[in-house]
Amino acid sequence: MAHGERVTPATHEVNDDAFGAAVHDLLVSDPGTGERSVRLAAVEARQMTRASLRFKARAVDRGLTAVSGGIYLVRVGEPVQSVFGPNAVPALESAVHELSLRGDEGRAHALYDLLLQIGAQTGARTAPAQSKEDLRRHIAALDQWTQSAVSAGGPVASAGALERVAVRRRLLEPTEEALSRAASATTEWIARGLERNGFGRVISCEFDPVVFAKAKERVEASPLRRLIELRNESSLEMKVDGAIDILFSDSDVDIRESEVRRFLPQVRPTGLVLMHDASSHMKTVREAAFKLEAEGLLSCVFLPTPRGLVIAQRREGRT
Repeated sequence: MAHGERVTPATHEVNDDAFGAAVHDLLVSDPGTGERSVRLAAVEARQMTRASLRFKARAVDRGLTAVSGGIYLVRVGEPVQSVFGPNAVPALESAVHELSLRGDEGRAHALYDLLLQIGAQTGARTAPAQSKEDLRRHIAALDQWTQSAVSAGGPVASAGALERVAVRRRLLEPTEEALSRAASATTEWIARGLERNGFGRVISCEFDPVVFAKAKERVEASPLRRLIELRNESSLEMKVDGAIDILFSDSDVDIRESEVRRFLPQVRPTGLVLMHDASSHMKTVREAAFKLEAEGLLSCVFLPTPRGLVIAQRREGRT
């Protein structure tokens, strides 16, 4: 079967027997199309129903996995108000309760925001047990607790803690704002390390002008802005002078291979190449990494993070 070939027609409902094929067809559907919208709503509704049933059966970890897995399928910028189906509210409330108990403030924050958006959706089986005002108070309390918790560490540790919160929040919040926030927090954490080392700089590019503008606003407000250079351009056109210690490839998945090939000659033999979105269900980046390794260009380690991460080094020049 060809990679883009559909197994099932786009329908508004999916049962458990057809769920695997429905997810496959969703992944190969073109972004922004009516087909993808129909497939996404059907898959998400089934997934939230499964999550709700797992929570009711006290299979908490499986319930969290179901909620997380469903949200991972939503692309940045896709509307969520009516996509998760009639059982979304009880599933999300159970998930946010468990994440709060575990101290996972990033993902809890994301689900509180999601409840605010979908709580009043038409057809929801139950409204959120808490009012919008209560949800907003929970969010404010989470923000205050996070700032208080990270302030006790040093500059690098505090920046790292804020980065982890922002990234975990981004995992369950498919918005440009969350993406920009996570990217800025990651950049600032790296810059804190450079400040401590006393040398180096961060060069980051963002092709999307909206995401770039939000990231630039945050960076310009940072005391570390002298160490950070943001560019609104394609990574395939960007020029970087000198050697690269760490190359983090997190652009559009279709250009990851070309991106790594472009900058690989500048990466130090002792440097690192990081490729995000390399999990087994996101085939493009994973296959690109295997290809680069087969050609003798990289030595790769594949980490089973939620979206997959490759940690690699150049083979050429190593002693």
